[in-house]
Amino acid sequence: MGWMRIAAVMVLLGLSVVTDLAAGEDKLAGVREQVRKDDDDDASPPHRRRTRARRHSERDHGPGIFVSLVGPPVFYTLASPFLVPHALIEGDSPTDVDFPEFPYECSLPGYLIISSPLTPEADGWGARYELDYGTNFDDLQRMGGRLLWEHRSRFGLDAEFNDYIERTRRGNDSLWTGDGNIIYRFAQGEKIEFYSGVGLNWLTDERRTDLGFNFTYGFTAYPARPWVLEASLDAGSLGRAGRFHIRGTAGFTWKTLEFFTGYDYQRIGSVDLHGPLAGVRLWF
Repeated sequence: MGWMRIAAVMVLLGLSVVTDLAAGEDKLAGVREQVRKDDDDDASPPHRRRTRARRHSERDHGPGIFVSLVGPPVFYTLASPFLVPHALIEGDSPTDVDFPEFPYECSLPGYLIISSPLTPEADGWGARYELDYGTNFDDLQRMGGRLLWEHRSRFGLDAEFNDYIERTRRGNDSLWTGDGNIIYRFAQGEKIEFYSGVGLNWLTDERRTDLGFNFTYGFTAYPARPWVLEASLDAGSLGRAGRFHIRGTAGFTWKTLEFFTGYDYQRIGSVDLHGPLAGVRLWF
């Protein structure tokens, strides 16, 4: 039976090593490394650059037929997330909107006021601010906030922040990420609205702040009282790394308040920060 004791001890030691490695995983340090890593590819030998340029010049002939054949399908594929919602929601009749104080106010079918009679509280702009909490049920927690401001002109502002706190073997680590965007509501109806825009990504900690470019795309749907569905996607750069962020929530409203839950996934470089979330949103 001695070999069984030895095997049991080895299994316990293996589990201990795996546990220590998992506990030592420092995601936020990995994010910093990805964002602030040195760019080793900035400089290349001159003869390599000349060789690449010569090869490119040898291949850069006769692209006209290829572009004429492939260009239109590629364009419509890339533009479909914008063209299809606009065609289905608005068609050939652009709409003007006003904003109530909150979704479903005064028996509205959704949020934006288009064909419904204007209420005295209707205005040319609307906004909402939210706070939420997320966790990966391990060592990483997140506190987030977001402000979305919309105007009758279809333009608006979208800004968010995330405060990440991670428990590591060396103590607690933290950093802030977020983005700010100018958005345009390209499809709008009483029950759903789509928007897109561009802006800046940012990351900051006690050492410094890093910036990058951001593209955002999202929608908000009002299927039936009191429900609200939201989804958004961000893609761009952050320092030396790429950034991809997708988020979806489902909530229910009570006058100007909305209580929601959902999931948040963010990838910076090769590091994933994700988990379920819950929060409250104030409409005004």
